[in-house]
Amino acid sequence: MPTYRVLVRGQFDRPTEKTRTAVNTLCLLVETAADLHGPALADQLRIPCPGPLTVTEGNAITELLRKDEA
Repeated sequence: MPTYRVLVRGQFDRPTEKTRTAVNTLCLLVETAADLHGPALADQLRIPCPGPLTVTEGNAITELLRKDEA
C-alpha cells in the first residue's frame, strides 16, 4: 500500500523566504561592486567616466565586453 505525505499549508514558505533573502543579498552585493569598481573599469577601458556610472557608460562597457554568440 503506498504511503502519502500530508503537506501542511505554509510548509514551504520558509525555504522560499530564505531564497528571496539570498537573491536580494546577492543583488545588493553585485550592485555595490558595480558602483564601487565601475568607474575604475571604465577608465581602464578608456571610457570617459567623470563620476558614478551612467546608463551610457554602462552600455559602452557592455558593448566592449560582450562576447559574440557564435
